[in-house]
Formats: sequence, C-alpha cells, structure tokens
Amino acid sequence: MKHLSILLLFCSIFGSLYCAKGLTATIRNDVPRIDPATGMPLEASDGCLRQFGDTYYLYGTRYQPCPKCDQKYCYEWGSNITWPLCGWRNTTFALYTSRDLMNWTMVSENVLPELVNHPKINNTNMAFFEPAVIYNKKNNNYVLWFVTQLHGGNGGQGVAYSSSPEGPFVIDDHDGYPVTTMKGSADVYLYQQPNGDAYIKHNWYGTSPANYVSKLSEDYRSVIQTSEPIANGTYYEGGGIFERNNTWYVMFGQGCCFCSLGGSSLVYTSPSPLGPYTYQTSINHILPNKSYTVPAQQFGVSWITTTTNEVEYWYTGMRYGSGSVKSYDSQYWTPLQFFENGTVKDMYWEDSFTVEIK
Repeated sequence: MKHLSILLLFCSIFGSLYCAKGLTATIRNDVPRIDPATGMPLEASDGCLRQFGDTYYLYGTRYQPCPKCDQKYCYEWGSNITWPLCGWRNTTFALYTSRDLMNWTMVSENVLPELVNHPKINNTNMAFFEPAVIYNKKNNNYVLWFVTQLHGGNGGQGVAYSSSPEGPFVIDDHDGYPVTTMKGSADVYLYQQPNGDAYIKHNWYGTSPANYVSKLSEDYRSVIQTSEPIANGTYYEGGGIFERNNTWYVMFGQGCCFCSLGGSSLVYTSPSPLGPYTYQTSINHILPNKSYTVPAQQFGVSWITTTTNEVEYWYTGMRYGSGSVKSYDSQYWTPLQFFENGTVKDMYWEDSFTVEIK
C-alpha cells in the first residue's frame, strides 16, 4: 500500500509526463482513410474533427458518388446543364468515430435526418455543407451549425441540436429558415474557449464581401455580437478560427469551390475574438503549375490534446478531385507550426506525421 501511495503521488505530480497511458497515432495523408465496413474511403467532406471524451468524431458532408466529369464546379449555368449538378444535391451529414485517429467506424450516414424531409428546405432543393459541432456544457447538449445554399448562392446558416454527439440532431427553426441573424452563407467554423464562450467565423459574398467573427449566445444557437469586417472588399472562403497564447487567429483563402489544385491560407490575428484583425501571413503558396504547396482547400482548424496536455492546432483541408468519385475525396490534416512570436509557419506537404494522444 505504501508503494501504491507513492506511485499515486508521483503520478499526481508528474502524470502528464510519465504516467499518462498514451498512444502514438500515425496520421497518413498519402492514402485515403478507409471505412473497414466497406473497404472504401470515408465519405465525409468539409466538416469538422472533434474530441468528446475519449472518442474522436469526424463529421462531414456525404456527397453523392459523382463522376469526375460532374464535379468540376460548384454550379454551372447553361441550357444543357440540369441543376443541381451531382455535387449539389442529396447531400447528408455523415459521422465516423475513432479512439485512435487511425481506425474509423461509420456511426451514421445522416446525423440530421431533416435534411431529407424538412417541410421548408431539404436536400432535393438546397445544398448543405460544412457541419460544425460543439458541446454546450450548460445545456448538456451538442449544437450543430451548417451551411445552406440555393443554386446561385442564396442561402444562410442552419442550427440544430442533440442530446448526443451521434445525433439525431433537430433543426432549430428560429421562427424561419434559414437563420438570417448574421451575414454569410458560404462558411461556418466554430471555436470554444475553456470558459464556455463560443465563436463562429463566417463570410459574406454580397456587394461588400468580407469575413466576420460572431459571438454565440449561451445556448450556442444564435449570434449576439459580430466583429467589424475582416479583409473587407475581397471574397475569401474556407479557413478556421482558434485562440493560442491569448492571440486569436482567423484563417481563410481565395474562393476555390471543388477545385483540385487547392487554395491559399491567409492568417489574420487579433488580441480579442471580435477584433480588430490584422493580416499576419500566408502559409500555403501557389506553385508555377498553379497548384499549391498543399493541394487542398482549408475548411477548418481542429484542436487535438496530446498526452502532455498540450494542444495542437490542425489545419484540415479537402483534396477535391482526389477520389475516384466525389464522395471519396480525401482530407489533408497537418499540425500548424508557430514561430516564437506566434506567427504561423509555412505549410509543406507531409505524407504522414505522428501525434501522442491519450
């Protein structure tokens, strides 16, 4: 008993360094992540990677198995084109889970069933993208934000909630749909502070395009305050939001919908979540062949806790056109690296990397 007490005391002091029972996960970008039930790539695009408890959750848009000839563009005008194109109809929000970030199991093909049968909108007349989920401790539920778009770009953000991270989620109509309390209809990315405050990064492509950060209400289902425009006058999409060492980071790049060459990743920073934000750097550079160092379009930043209780911030991006059909397009993951002054370092392609997880 004496030896056990000494061990427990030692672990209570040095546990994060010596007593944590960790696992070395090898994250591969050079091959698709596979669903063992089908032997085929995961069908989860432009969503989010989250950790709830000891399980990792990968939420993503489940596209139809469009042939490559039908996934060149988001939408296309012309009398010989029947809208919506394959990439813009019948999407659902799939969920895969993992205990080690390497082996994934499909939990649901659609965690938001109302995408199929909602009386006002459904996936036969609207497109749905970018499911983003966070846990609301106060209400003990999970909140899902997502993008809705009609042909030509009209749309907004939707909100849903569930008592379980596995769903099913139920749409919060907010006296009408879609939510119209904030500008933007192309992107939604969430970040949650340790104190429970939550923020959403979104963009707007109207006559005065810009990106914004908004603070969410206590239930995370509406917006209560919005920043001034970021990069006002230029349309940027994708990206993410996070806080590190008392600095807030917002990321986005040029519009590049479904393009296989990838897109830029610009970084803006601020000492406070609602700005003002100033340009810091660009980390994904264009090459002479018009592709990018990392041929992906960013759709979020995930935060992963290691065995030493350090937090890694992962760039997550879509490699559109990498799959044999659209639903099999792969994701690219890599930890963001920082200089001592907090500036984000340039990205370079990595076939794989390792991370120590609990």
